[in-house]
Amino acid sequence: MRTGSVDGPPSLGWGDPTSDFFAIDRTTTLAALETLSRAHTRIWHYRLYDTVNDPAGLIRQWLADHADLVQDEPITGRDYGRLQLYEVHNAGAANHAAPAANTSLSSTLPITASTTQRGDRQLLAAKPLSTTIPAGQTLYVRTRWQQVDGAPPTADTVSLSLRLYDDRGLLIAQQDSTPRWMSDERTANTMVDLTLALPLPVATQPGSYSLRLLLYEAATGQPLPDHTNESADPLIPLTVIGVSAPQQIPITGNASVTFDYIDLLALQAANTTPAQGGPLIVESVWRPQVSTYRDTYVLQWRLLDSKDEVVQQWDEALGSWHYPSGTWPALVPVRQDSVLPLAQALAPGTYQLQLQFIRHSDGTVIQPIVPWWRHLPGLQSPTITQNGLTVAAIVLV
Repeated sequence: MRTGSVDGPPSLGWGDPTSDFFAIDRTTTLAALETLSRAHTRIWHYRLYDTVNDPAGLIRQWLADHADLVQDEPITGRDYGRLQLYEVHNAGAANHAAPAANTSLSSTLPITASTTQRGDRQLLAAKPLSTTIPAGQTLYVRTRWQQVDGAPPTADTVSLSLRLYDDRGLLIAQQDSTPRWMSDERTANTMVDLTLALPLPVATQPGSYSLRLLLYEAATGQPLPDHTNESADPLIPLTVIGVSAPQQIPITGNASVTFDYIDLLALQAANTTPAQGGPLIVESVWRPQVSTYRDTYVLQWRLLDSKDEVVQQWDEALGSWHYPSGTWPALVPVRQDSVLPLAQALAPGTYQLQLQFIRHSDGTVIQPIVPWWRHLPGLQSPTITQNGLTVAAIVLV
């Protein structure tokens, strides 16, 4: 919504309310703020010349009296704008009397969980603004909550964690928040609408992902229990989200090494001290250069002992067989999470994890090319041996 010049002269903007600058009286301004706070628990205030359009600070004072400032971002540049986020004090009572248009939320998307009560908070409904979204954008989810009468009291401060998982149960994206209402004292059966946001990494592979929600104690990180079902999964399943490729080419970093026309932007082992028989997880990010030639490649992971002998090997498609490298759009990064199960027979000790990059069509091993500037003094250059690119030292315990 747009604000006018508070108590400005009627002639402002030629008296036309559709002008860029128009007058609005004090009573109308306050009524609009009350209406806004009844329908929403959060208010974003984009301040630009507001000391001129609201010289008495009517809007600023109303926000200070009725909401908490939780985010404040100055905007550099010629006009010195400012973006502020407020959480409304009486959001619970306001939403209980929200316009009838909001009451349809509970029937728009059934939640797949058998129960959604955690502590004394119950999730009544959840609806993403869209169930399909390009990578690199933010997924917004409208939720409706209610405090359960007679349930054991919840922790003093409750946080929400909105998460996206792939079909293997690996975490792809996560955004935590601590909305004011989750920790406020409220009358039982009062309904509150909250909009949650989940930014998606731009390198997320296209595909279907599971959207889930976790409630936990902010101080300890302990998930809130479901008192109606002690064996319930702390994660509440919401729905399936379809992720597509980014709509525009993102700005990405420099390559560590390059195989053929594909850059390796990042590579790390998520757990370098796995338990015996446990999985080894490697995270990597790739980027195809602009090229008339495209091909499908295989990543070959090799685990070497102290004698440089291969004791275990894993082969997988670069990207995945559902999204092979030959289909990737140029300059768009692709994240890959490789799960490498370790053999139970492996003895405890220190191993080296190596990577070989293989063309799928003929089995040719593609040698990595290290950019010249990686060899400059003070910069870490990748370690390359006859067994491939060194990923990490793995200590098996």
